[in-house]
Amino acid sequence: MSGIGVIFNPRAGKNRKNHNKLLKLEDILNGCGIVRETKTEEELTQAVLEFKENKFDLIAISGGDGTIHRVLSNVITHYGDAPLPRFMALRSGTMNTFTNSVKFKGKSADILSKTVLHYQTGQAFREIHQHLMKVNDKYGFMTGAGVVSNFLNTYYSSGNPGPVEAAKMVTRIILSTIFRTRFATDLFNQTRFKVTIDGAQVEQESFMFILGCTITELGLGFTPTPRAYEKPGHFHFIASTIKPFQLLPKVPALWLGKSISHPEFQHNGIAEEVIVEPEGKFQWMIDGDLYMTETPLHLSVGPTITVISPD
Repeated sequence: MSGIGVIFNPRAGKNRKNHNKLLKLEDILNGCGIVRETKTEEELTQAVLEFKENKFDLIAISGGDGTIHRVLSNVITHYGDAPLPRFMALRSGTMNTFTNSVKFKGKSADILSKTVLHYQTGQAFREIHQHLMKVNDKYGFMTGAGVVSNFLNTYYSSGNPGPVEAAKMVTRIILSTIFRTRFATDLFNQTRFKVTIDGAQVEQESFMFILGCTITELGLGFTPTPRAYEKPGHFHFIASTIKPFQLLPKVPALWLGKSISHPEFQHNGIAEEVIVEPEGKFQWMIDGDLYMTETPLHLSVGPTITVISPD
C-alpha cells in the first residue's frame, strides 16, 4: 500500500529544540502515514519492520546526517531482498550535509506538508538516484578517519555543534597553521593503518587522513570529492599524508571542487573497493557518527536508493 512512514529522532539538533515538532508532523500527515519516535536502535528496528509490513513506499527521516545513516543501515539490513522504499530527508540536523550536497532545501514541516499534498493530488516528486557508501555493515554517504575523526571529536566537544561552530573550527585551523600553534598540529597527527585500493596496497602505512564519499559536498560548501558520481560502482577516495601548511594553499580548490595534485596525496580519485587495516584500536566516522574498531574496514559502493523532494 502507499503511505509515508516518518522516523523522528528526538535527539537530532533541530528536534531537540522543538518539543512540539513530533505532534506537528503527526498532524501534517493527516492519515497518509504514521510517525514513530525512535530513541534506541531497538525502537528504530521496530519502526522499520512496521513500515515494511505496511508496505509504505516512502520513509521520511526527521533527523540529521547520523540519523539518516542509521535509518538506511537498518532498512537495508531488515528489508533484505524486498524492494527498498523511497527516502526523504526532513532536514532536522545541525548540518544537513547530505541534503545540502544534493541541493534539497526547506524546513521539516514545509517539506512534509508539500509531500502530503503531492500524495493527495498525485503530483510527481523530484527524484535523485543516489548510490551509498558501504563500510562493513553500515551505510551512508561519507566516511573517513585521521583528521576527519579528530575534527569531529573537537567539534562535538564544543557543546554547540552546527555550521557556525564548524566555520569557527575551520578558521581556527587556518590561523593555527599560519602561526604554527599546536591546535592544527594536534588535529593533523598521523595514524597508523594500511590501505589497499582495488587490490593494490599503498606503500605508506600511516596517514593524516582518509576520506571516501559518494557525495561531493561535505559541509560549509567544501567539495573535496568532486568525482563521487564519475563511474557507476565507484566512489571518490582520498588517502593523504599532507601536513597543515601544505594543505592550506589547497583550501580554495577544496572549496570549489577542483582536482588537487600533490605528492602527499597517495590517492585522490575513484575507487571500487578499499580495505583499511588498523593497528590496534582505530576511530573512524560515517556520516558524522564516530565508531571504534580493531578489525579491517571494507569500503565499497552499496545499493542505489531513490531520494525524493516535493520541490
